[in-house]
Amino acid sequence: MPPLPVVTDAVQVVAHINGPSDTHPENVFGFDFGSTTLNQAAADGFCNILATAYGELLWSNTYSLVGCTVTDLRVLDGPQFESVSGCPVVGPQESQPLPLQTCGLISWYTSHRGRSFRGRTYIPGFTEAASDGAHMDSSDHASLAAFADSILGSAVDLGIISRYQPNPSPPPSSVLRDPGIITRVDSRVVHDLWATQRRRQPRG
Repeated sequence: MPPLPVVTDAVQVVAHINGPSDTHPENVFGFDFGSTTLNQAAADGFCNILATAYGELLWSNTYSLVGCTVTDLRVLDGPQFESVSGCPVVGPQESQPLPLQTCGLISWYTSHRGRSFRGRTYIPGFTEAASDGAHMDSSDHASLAAFADSILGSAVDLGIISRYQPNPSPPPSSVLRDPGIITRVDSRVVHDLWATQRRRQPRG
């Protein structure tokens, strides 16, 4: 299998979460890091960004952010760093957690159209006390919005990573996209309905 294409300007940060019953959810974020060198200090900075954001959530105390893996996507086999800076971040709520698949949902938008330029983040770990039937209650919805705004307000731009690889034999007169790019997130929608993550099927 060929290596994934490099992504211009992009750093990937995986947030590692400990949940109940030995579950380990992850959230994946892309950041536009330009040509700045990625080292341990920079990785710690990214982990601090996420630690601050996760600290906004009204999570169950059975959930915690325990660390981050930060990978440089700008070169093949780029450097990767582990960080626990600012961690652990433990949820403050003692109420019973909702089922593992029940998540708060944030949709991220860029200035471009198409699903390669949109993203979603699913956040598990809210509690039964936060559930108003099919909806989040207002306090938990506000904490999810604060989470999103904390990341968008950080010193490094959140972005949507597209790993598109061009067709080696494109049709005549076709307009090709740039391969391996990150596009800055301009806005977000914080949904108040509970959501369950669905994997996108690869296109043939």
